Amino acid sequence: MAFKHILAYVDNDAECSARLQYAVDFAALFDARLTGLYARRLLTVPSYAAVHIPAPVLADYEEVSERMARDAKAAFEQLAGGEGIACEWRLLEGFVPDAIARAAQCTDLVVLPQTADNEADLNETYSTDSVLLKAAAPVLVIPYAGRFQVPAEHVVIAWNNSREAGRAVREALPLLHKSQRITVLSIAEPEREELLGADLGAYLAHHDLQVELKQIPAGDCSTADALLSCIADNTGDLLVMGGYGRSRLLETVLGGTTREILAHMTVPVLMSH
Repeated sequence: MAFKHILAYVDNDAECSARLQYAVDFAALFDARLTGLYARRLLTVPSYAAVHIPAPVLADYEEVSERMARDAKAAFEQLAGGEGIACEWRLLEGFVPDAIARAAQCTDLVVLPQTADNEADLNETYSTDSVLLKAAAPVLVIPYAGRFQVPAEHVVIAWNNSREAGRAVREALPLLHKSQRITVLSIAEPEREELLGADLGAYLAHHDLQVELKQIPAGDCSTADALLSCIADNTGDLLVMGGYGRSRLLETVLGGTTREILAHMTVPVLMSH
């Protein structure tokens, strides 16, 4: 698989330009087509609520919404248009995660923000984890703060031998070939003698990729904390991992690695569900 069509979600928050620059650099690296997507939320009232929205309120909302869509398009075209890459603009309406998921059906990768400034773009229905669960393509989530290089020099793979992790690694292969260093990080019980990532190391060797296997014992800290600590200690600049290996309800009730990483990520994360 190669990254030949990349979809970048565009909004109106202050950090969007940094995320767009990352997407533009990513598309240039793989000679890919970049589509900027703005999902415009419609102002609706649930059918069970007998509320009439005055016409002036609807008109004001439409005016603001259309202006924000124009501003987002202008920002995208200014960044992408000057880089010599193939690009296009799409405007969709409706529930934002559903709109992104529809557009992601025919793309190789979706670039998303860690968070969205709801006051800035009116799209309070956006959530990264909802898109991750709905999208058919892998997602590359960019932290809200910081600037990140393309390609990543040191990729850390969070490996737990799950279906989601395996899928994430296969989808990340083009990125792995661009990196200079790859660490396969597993967290296992202390009594486990065999390296959990040994099979993955052999698999990646078949793809002419040399990796460092690292296994740390499960301790008092969470898996997410262990991953983020490893990235900080080893100057990792991209994390590859599976997302939501169990239901989101269980992760909400019991806590979960996906939710913690999305909340506290410090480097871009490529996730697959």
